[in-house]
Amino acid sequence: KAKQQCEEVPAGTAGAGSEHACRVECGLETPVPTPPPATPVPGAAKVYKCNKAKQQCEAVPAGTAGRCRRGLRGPGRSTRAAWSAGWRRPCRRRRAGSEYDCEVECGLTTPAPSTPQPAKVYQCNKAAKRCDEVAPFTANSTSLVVCQAACGIATPVPATPPATPVPGAAKVYKCNKAAKRCEEVPAGTAGAGSEYDCEAECGLLTPVPTAATPVPAPTAPVAKVYKCNAETQKCEEVAPYTAGSASLEVCKKECGQPELRLLRGEY
Repeated sequence: KAKQQCEEVPAGTAGAGSEHACRVECGLETPVPTPPPATPVPGAAKVYKCNKAKQQCEAVPAGTAGRCRRGLRGPGRSTRAAWSAGWRRPCRRRRAGSEYDCEVECGLTTPAPSTPQPAKVYQCNKAAKRCDEVAPFTANSTSLVVCQAACGIATPVPATPPATPVPGAAKVYKCNKAAKRCEEVPAGTAGAGSEYDCEAECGLLTPVPTAATPVPAPTAPVAKVYKCNAETQKCEEVAPYTAGSASLEVCKKECGQPELRLLRGEY
């Protein structure tokens, strides 16, 4: 006040404020009068302003200003230069509006979707062998898929997603030999099987041996049989079940008794 000028001081200094407030306090500027609140017109539409602290819309008089959108600035000059020249531009404020605008600003409702944009269209550039995006309704313009087919550009085939397991279906597993563990895989995976088969393949358990082919019991050897040779009067070994054959002892007894052999029709 002694020099009748505003001096810059550190932030937080008692009594410090903006440059405009300082110039008003020093008597270098005339304070801007605050406009009186607008008188509501009978029958006029209500206007609302968002109370962000309470997250609700409140009815206010028409013409009520909202938050300041821009600071004080002169055209082509900095704020400080504009203040020094005594030029002042009113702060542009967002005025109160309809209840719908207020609810959108407060985040209480979703703004209505804008008009949908027309779908993108493409045209085949045969020289560069590519599809270029063109303005909607351009002659010979098509969708990207049709354009790629016309240009001979191979369309990448999307990878087939893994099969979704059917609820209640039997789980299948496959041996991860690197980690020595069984991992659940989708049904139909090559090499997959039951959990027991997987654990046996991974060597996590000893597989149950399968039933061996039964070995037939050894049969008793057929006893040797003999038959008397009438010319030599000796017992000779013959094939089993040969007519007139008998054990060696019986054959020796009968070989000395021709009448027995005659009765049996051997002569």
